[in-house]
Amino acid sequence: MIEKKERPGSLLIDALLAIVIFGAVVAAFSNGILQGQQGTLRGNNRTRAVYLAEEGLQAIRSIRDQAGGYTRIKKRALDQDDGIQVVTGTGWMIVDEATVIDGMFTRRIIFSAGANTNQRKVSSIVTWSETQGDSLSVTQTSYITNWRETPIPTPDWSEPVLKGSFATVDDSFEAVAIHGTGAYVVGNQTTASGFYIFDISDPSSPDLEHEVHINAKLTDDGWDSRAWDIVIQGSYAYVGTNSTNGKKIKIINIAQTPVVCCTAEITLAGGTSGDVRGLAISGTTLYASRQPGTFTADFNEFMRFDVSTPASPVADGVTNADDIDAYGIVIEQPSMSSTGVFAAANDPKELVLMDIGKSPNPEEETNEDVTGTYVETYTVAYLTGSVFLGTQWSSGGPEVFAFDATVRPLVAASNLDLNGFGSSENAYDIAISQAGEAGLLAAYLRRIGIPGPCGPPKKHFFVSMDFSDVNAISFLFDDDDFDAYFGCNERGYGIALRESDQMAVLVSGNDFLSPAGGSLIILQPSFSFGD
Repeated sequence: MIEKKERPGSLLIDALLAIVIFGAVVAAFSNGILQGQQGTLRGNNRTRAVYLAEEGLQAIRSIRDQAGGYTRIKKRALDQDDGIQVVTGTGWMIVDEATVIDGMFTRRIIFSAGANTNQRKVSSIVTWSETQGDSLSVTQTSYITNWRETPIPTPDWSEPVLKGSFATVDDSFEAVAIHGTGAYVVGNQTTASGFYIFDISDPSSPDLEHEVHINAKLTDDGWDSRAWDIVIQGSYAYVGTNSTNGKKIKIINIAQTPVVCCTAEITLAGGTSGDVRGLAISGTTLYASRQPGTFTADFNEFMRFDVSTPASPVADGVTNADDIDAYGIVIEQPSMSSTGVFAAANDPKELVLMDIGKSPNPEEETNEDVTGTYVETYTVAYLTGSVFLGTQWSSGGPEVFAFDATVRPLVAASNLDLNGFGSSENAYDIAISQAGEAGLLAAYLRRIGIPGPCGPPKKHFFVSMDFSDVNAISFLFDDDDFDAYFGCNERGYGIALRESDQMAVLVSGNDFLSPAGGSLIILQPSFSFGD
């Protein structure tokens, strides 16, 4: 057996080798950790630089929105380094040099020429150095306009554009109101829900979000109820119906989740028959018109309510007249303190002006018989001292009348025949474009002998009119193309407009034939505020 001998110093060598290997491993890990920390720091620095660059643009926008702000921006030399800083008591100000933030970041603002004198390109550039000596930068760019001076294009309703459509539910849509990004629609079929909420935040794809059961059928519920009109104020919708249980006006909280019926229901005094066909609201006062089944001595055709507490509405005056057969109503000077409400009524008083300033009850101030013969009127609209009346005239006369609302007696200043489309020509509802000085009509017109999607006659549901001159109203557009988006037996019954972006929502219904159907389309002018 050969005996192994230890060589002197071998243990020391082994120890040194172990130390070297361990040191190498530790160094490798330490380098990785250090690089990771540096990467995190670089990422944090870049994130903050992006924020500071965006803050620079927001600061310039804030300055632009101040009185005379764009003038100060316009005076800055182009393509040079400026800065911005906060001055106590003043806010953001433009300074002559780039600004240093926390001793690390430098922010420069550079103005460049835009498309015209009312536009500037703004670049917000933030630079900084990393610990390794690398110099980095982030740039954010935007265009700002002198919106106080740049004219807003006038909406052109002679060339409306179809944005989106929805068809169909088993109800006949009668009226629509727009509130925020929602379109609130009511229908008149007793077997259907009667109240519909559409999300119109994407106009190209209106979405039916929710239905509320407000209608009723005699055989199922013990009474009939059909919804006819809707107005919205704040968080509450007010719906006019023909409920045979006497609860003619329904108040619905549209801010609650889910939306249900009802916060309150108004039972009308002076007879339980008749339909609440017209509603208007101003502040905390609600006005309602009722079309009677038959005129009786105790039947109230026009009513006023205090709805300062929607859950507890209070009657605040009525008008009892045996010859006002009213449909739609509109407040005179709706954005101002007003003492008048116009009502679309029937022969011999097709247009009635109610004095709503009277106490304890509103009183009829004046009226106008526009034809001398029997005509049904459905809708009335108001625009800067003029009032417009929409009618049905089956014998070929004019269907739209314009009045100078500032003179008495009321006399039609001009009118327009919906031009021989057929024996049935109806203007059911009118929405007003204040910016475009236009009237938008939900209508039912027939072009005899001309084929349409459902065969002849071709039907029209939308008309736009020039209302800029009360003495000479005229056509802008009648739809040649939109009829394909409605059911064959439907009629354009309701329309509403959101003035801020000129979005119009038109609804239709079929309450003549079975099965019922309702459709919705969204329109805008050929150019609008949002384009």
